[in-house]
Amino acid sequence: MTWYADDPEAFLSYSTDAVPEMSTVRLYAETVFHIIESHPEFGHELPSMIEQIGTTIVKPHKVIKSRNRSGESFVFSRADSGPTGTGIFVPVKVVATGSGLVKTAYFSDEYIGEVVYSLEED
Repeated sequence: MTWYADDPEAFLSYSTDAVPEMSTVRLYAETVFHIIESHPEFGHELPSMIEQIGTTIVKPHKVIKSRNRSGESFVFSRADSGPTGTGIFVPVKVVATGSGLVKTAYFSDEYIGEVVYSLEED
């Protein structure tokens, strides 16, 4: 069994310094199940899907302030991570001081909004 199948309350924790509003982001098992059910573009490549989400949080190419009005949220993204060269987008809601919660993940061409972090190219 895997960590997300054994306990629906289980989570992985990632560190980020991309935005000052959070330093830790959690990915819960229930969110993994949501992504599997709602976003077939990920296929059933679960270990690589979870790895892509983690990499996007830890080393985003961009972080965009979300247009979501249900609280402070950000969309972490990495370019060219998808199966057809699209980017991966990981919406994260600030849930407590310094802490965020992954809401979902999906592939898309772009997300329009205020860029609050951009990876500096060497």
